[in-house]
Amino acid sequence: MIKILSIKIFFIFTLFTLSNACGPGSNKSQTFKPSDKNIPKLTPGSFALLEGSRTRIEIVASDYAEERDGGSMYLTSSDLDLTRDNIYEQTVGLYFEGVNVPSDAIIASAWVVFEVDEASSGPVSIEISGHKAANSYAFSSSARVTQREKTKARRSWKPSDWTVTGDKKTTVQIDAIIQEIIQVSGWELGNSLSLIFDRSQSDLSENKRVAKTNPVLIIEYGFAGTPPASPQISARGDNASRGEGKDQAFDNDTQTKWLDFSPTSWIQIKYPDDQYKTITSYKLTSANDVPSRDPKNWQLLGSNDGTTWTTLDRQVNITFSSRFQTKEFKVAEPEAFNIYRLQISENHGARIIQLSEISYREGEGAKQEYKPGIVSNSYSGQWTKLPNFDVMTPSSSEVVEGFGLNGKTGNYFGLMQSGYLLVEEQGQHTFRLRSDDGVKLSINGQLVIIDDGTHGPRDRDGSINLSPGYHSIKLEYFEYRGGEFLSLKMSTNNEGFREVPSDLLFHLADGDSEVPEDPETPTSCRESQGEWDDVVFGGQLSSGPMVGHTSDNSAQIWAYTGKNRADVKLVYQRLGEGDECGIIPNGKCL
Repeated sequence: MIKILSIKIFFIFTLFTLSNACGPGSNKSQTFKPSDKNIPKLTPGSFALLEGSRTRIEIVASDYAEERDGGSMYLTSSDLDLTRDNIYEQTVGLYFEGVNVPSDAIIASAWVVFEVDEASSGPVSIEISGHKAANSYAFSSSARVTQREKTKARRSWKPSDWTVTGDKKTTVQIDAIIQEIIQVSGWELGNSLSLIFDRSQSDLSENKRVAKTNPVLIIEYGFAGTPPASPQISARGDNASRGEGKDQAFDNDTQTKWLDFSPTSWIQIKYPDDQYKTITSYKLTSANDVPSRDPKNWQLLGSNDGTTWTTLDRQVNITFSSRFQTKEFKVAEPEAFNIYRLQISENHGARIIQLSEISYREGEGAKQEYKPGIVSNSYSGQWTKLPNFDVMTPSSSEVVEGFGLNGKTGNYFGLMQSGYLLVEEQGQHTFRLRSDDGVKLSINGQLVIIDDGTHGPRDRDGSINLSPGYHSIKLEYFEYRGGEFLSLKMSTNNEGFREVPSDLLFHLADGDSEVPEDPETPTSCRESQGEWDDVVFGGQLSSGPMVGHTSDNSAQIWAYTGKNRADVKLVYQRLGEGDECGIIPNGKCL
């Protein structure tokens, strides 16, 4: 092949579906297994990824070089000869600029896609490695391919015959190579990397593969962090050291039990932050021994913040006639809550409370009110990377129909747009963000796409598995200066991309928390005397009014009013040193 001088024109093209795109590394979502993110090295394949957290990026090589034995460099070739040119063996280097992969990512899959430039056949064996550097650099006569330190991770690639010009051909999986590069000290989101293609020492043939100069690096990554959010169970106390912990109350096994060394107690379940369950009934199963430990009187409470509680059901003088007996109780007026607590005020005489099993049945009931549109907060500032908008005060806030600039122009501003996406179909949802400058998309608190830094308009894709229902969605964006652009499209189960429809975007109505409004503090101590018979302090229900204090001399007491105790009121509050108002058992003011 004759080497000619040419001007390299780099362009980004849409990579159409490849019949063998997943080839040697067929991609399947895996069930997450908790792992320590702080371990020194992460080996692809040794961790299962958080299902639905996988992000995919595609990067066209922005530079390349061919280096022959002896050090001769060819920087402007019209094609790439892997890894021989006529009688000369050579090493090929590919340089990829602006790789938006965080340093704590787990590389799920990675490969390079070449486009066939010339038909070629015969056995070829190629060794793929990477430049072991936190931020690689382009090639030149003084920055040769073979002078770069190689990664320890290497892959042998034996491509089949390339017979049709224009066909797309993929390498073997190079996830371990990419993983080693991003774990080099100093690697940051948006840094650059280089890949090195050598002829294997065992390959003595004169065969080669000839590709065009537009190879694409594809990386799919996720995180080994918090697993998909699962319910959190807590209790006043338990006997976990003897296998009688709080979790045993929800393990679907009547041969285990939850036990607390107290005649009164509570146990609760908190669902993930974006999940609100409407419980229509619940079941309690007595444990294996001592009937006097069975609950007798209790309340089922619901809350969305762990502070304000609504009584959903109340049971008095309940008796379990046998061991492992299951009783079901209906909720007369179900509502949607994030937290459910079984508050046990009395048992059948023992100093211990126990239950074998607790289960909740979800059904239709009152729902949170979702209103059309999303909330768009605007910020002012000069950033070259995304700031933490969550700790900043917006300069303005409005409800808009959908994601995007919505007419906003200029320099030095940021947007945080959030709400709920109504998913109608189960499956893989792929999102396409196009932005100028930095942008990030999160769904249900999981990072789906990030393309940080200052840059011109470009597309970035990310996928997540979603079930039907409402899912929290948040987009963060900043514009430094120059042109500005922001759009979000989605595709469901490999259908074509479309702008996220405005009729699928919602926000919660103002004040809609599915709990009573915040009560007013009594204006004087004497107004509250004699009006309260059960008090909640520190999250627990107690018999009779009481006052407690924290180490910083601040305290709050919430109580149920009158005989029915249907509403929660604040009856005592002290914020550090200063004015206070409340009641005590003897009925005198503090």
